[in-house]
Amino acid sequence: SDYAAAEVEIAPLPGVASNIISSMGAHSPTTSTPTSAALQGAINHASSWAAAHTGDATAVILATDGEPTECQTNMTTIDGIAAAGYAANPKIPTFVIGVGSSLSNLNGIAMAGGTTSAFLVDTGGNVNQQFLQAMNDIRHAALGCTYTVPTDPNGGTVDYGSVNIVYQPGNGGPPVTLPYVMDKANCPAMGNGWYYDNPQAPTKILLCDSSCSGIELDATGSVNITLGCTTVIQ
Repeated sequence: SDYAAAEVEIAPLPGVASNIISSMGAHSPTTSTPTSAALQGAINHASSWAAAHTGDATAVILATDGEPTECQTNMTTIDGIAAAGYAANPKIPTFVIGVGSSLSNLNGIAMAGGTTSAFLVDTGGNVNQQFLQAMNDIRHAALGCTYTVPTDPNGGTVDYGSVNIVYQPGNGGPPVTLPYVMDKANCPAMGNGWYYDNPQAPTKILLCDSSCSGIELDATGSVNITLGCTTVIQ
């Protein structure tokens, strides 16, 4: 329960940055490595927040410098905590950043949490830069290429034939409207496209792999879902 209470609540950056920095500066580790408690508490808090913010992607990042040494230390149980978060509704993936050399179990936690493998920071290199790069990689991986179909801000019914996906490159280039295709099978091998999970009663918007791979690499780009104009079709 101690870890389920956020001292600084989830909020947009950079506005909340000073609060995060102040909080981190006021604390230092005083115990060993209570991985299970930290992970379970973080997932509990993220789950509650995600349920109240359905339009946002929510994830947990476990950053640690070693193996679990107190609370629950059985790795099967700890993996199970991450797996349960990923299987929940809303789904909470667990990303892992490991710093140091005692890191053999971290890939297992990441895999159970739906994120394949841990990000490992080499203390022989520029630790700050590696950690920052891991955080940026995680941010974009968490956003992914699946979005919830928006609701009409005026309370009406969304016209699914008047939805467009607009990608704004982070380099300041012109916005790109991605064309709609009927389903994944109709996605282009190269180029852009998107489709609904269910064209008759859509709940999700999914980017084609060819669009997703490029957009995920754009660390400062954004994707906007617009309503009101006839959908651009491939």
